[in-house]
Amino acid sequence: MSSPLSRCRRPRATKRASDFRAPDALDVEILDTQMEMSSALMYCVEMREHQLQTISHCARVAMTARWLAQQAGVRGDQLHDVQFAARMHEIGMMAIPSKLVKKKGPLTPEELARIRSQARIGAEIARTMQRPLAALMIEHQYTDYETLERKFSRDSLEFLLIGILRVADVFDAMMRPRPYQSPLPENRRLEIIRDGAGTKFHPAAVEAPGRGRAWGKSGAVK
Repeated sequence: MSSPLSRCRRPRATKRASDFRAPDALDVEILDTQMEMSSALMYCVEMREHQLQTISHCARVAMTARWLAQQAGVRGDQLHDVQFAARMHEIGMMAIPSKLVKKKGPLTPEELARIRSQARIGAEIARTMQRPLAALMIEHQYTDYETLERKFSRDSLEFLLIGILRVADVFDAMMRPRPYQSPLPENRRLEIIRDGAGTKFHPAAVEAPGRGRAWGKSGAVK
């Protein structure tokens, strides 16, 4: 049985393959340095909006996204991009007004759009660090599957990786209390993810948890 990755094509000819992977000269030491930089930036967000538990959320999302990507056959540089994007995906929250982040009760459509604008900011930060694929994943973290279908080829690698980050992020976000939402039990979270396959979520990312392993209550795979 083929993996989701085996059905993915390389990015269109208008984009070089090197645009979607870490440069060959980027060795382990530089990768480690970038991860340390991302952790330092996320610490700034955590100190400003500690009630969001940003560092622990991003760490769990990174663990889950990495596992989902491995189940889909992702390896090498692209796997590093998945982990980097997951750890950095809420860095843009530092630019969102604190009173909005802390608001209790439902958000208006305008307020929700303002909060979600953090994705664009985070993507720009990732691009300054020469991580174009990670930037693309961060930028589209709130974009549902049906919308992404109109932007990317169904069998493109970037489409799959964006979908993986989205599933990992949403699953964990529903587990943790936020000022504007209550946490959901695990069975309800899984139901929402499965029901959204093919509309809100990438089917290949939703399929992975059923391949012999499960998500635990902590949000990490076990």
